[in-house]
Amino acid sequence: MSWATLGGVTLDNPNGFREANEMLGADTVTLSGKVRRSVRAVKRVWIINYTYMSAADYDNLYNLYELGNPVVFTVVDSSKVDIQDRSVFVDIDARSFVAGNPNYLANVAITLREEG
Repeated sequence: MSWATLGGVTLDNPNGFREANEMLGADTVTLSGKVRRSVRAVKRVWIINYTYMSAADYDNLYNLYELGNPVVFTVVDSSKVDIQDRSVFVDIDARSFVAGNPNYLANVAITLREEG
């Protein structure tokens, strides 16, 4: 079942989906111990987890990652979350291989970072 699209690649329903905020800025500690924070922007980060993913689907996502360019992320099934046409960078975390089945990968985590 199609859950979302990412740069033209269709994503199936994930086993886990998390949204977080990423602060862009810096904390500075003065000599007196006072902490000062300079926030330039707060960006959204989405982490999508799959227990199993076909090697073909993984290859499509890896191609997006290798390009290094922002792609459009849209959740098609907006019954639980409404994310439309967000420009994101794709990161792919470590994955596991399924013993005896080269057509599938396990524990795939995709991190999407909001651009701009």
